[in-house]
Amino acid sequence: MAITLPAATLARLRERCFDAVLMDVNLPGMNGLEATRRIRAAQESGFADIPVIGISAHVQEEQIEAHLRAGMTGFVAKPVSPERLSKALDAALQGQTGGIYLSSRMSSSRNVARITVLHRMHRENVADFGAERANAIIRVLRDQLPEEQDRLEDALRRQDWEALRQTAHRLKGAVGNYDFAEVTEALTALEASAAAGDGARAESRMRELSALLPGLRNSVTALLEGEAQASSAAR
Repeated sequence: MAITLPAATLARLRERCFDAVLMDVNLPGMNGLEATRRIRAAQESGFADIPVIGISAHVQEEQIEAHLRAGMTGFVAKPVSPERLSKALDAALQGQTGGIYLSSRMSSSRNVARITVLHRMHRENVADFGAERANAIIRVLRDQLPEEQDRLEDALRRQDWEALRQTAHRLKGAVGNYDFAEVTEALTALEASAAAGDGARAESRMRELSALLPGLRNSVTALLEGEAQASSAAR
């Protein structure tokens, strides 16, 4: 069923059961982001879980993140191909969230990949522990990242290899819970460099982490802001 005005989406969802919603982000009147927020905030049973696949030509990292924060299950870039749409629907109907399906002509950056993983892992935590507990867990990570980065830089500056090794190991465990492979690999290498007392390699890995960790924290912060907005809308 095609609905040209997002404002009518809730009415149609109340009239009959749908397996999924394909939501064009840019439509006249209420945009697809606001329509998705209203679906998620509705009190009807099933509205919180129905797959909503966003569709848009706007594929900047911050735009994709806004789509997912609004409550979209996944995102398919225009022009939409049957293959990518099929993959997005299959994943959503299997309960997977945070999938981003770009055209082969578009580059999938590291940040987009990080956003995908973050949202998927957070949704899994929500399913396992509930939203309140899952949000509390990821808030700890957000607050821990700058503190641990400061400890890493301080230990490296003092050439305290044991403190550097222990801090890298501890942060690796926290980050590893969210499957951030790139950050985990850099921390693993930093831990090994510290254990070997290899200052040159440790400095190289620290430079890499100094570029990665702020972006990771920004993504976590954006996710939490989206969760807070959704919770406020639900009330």
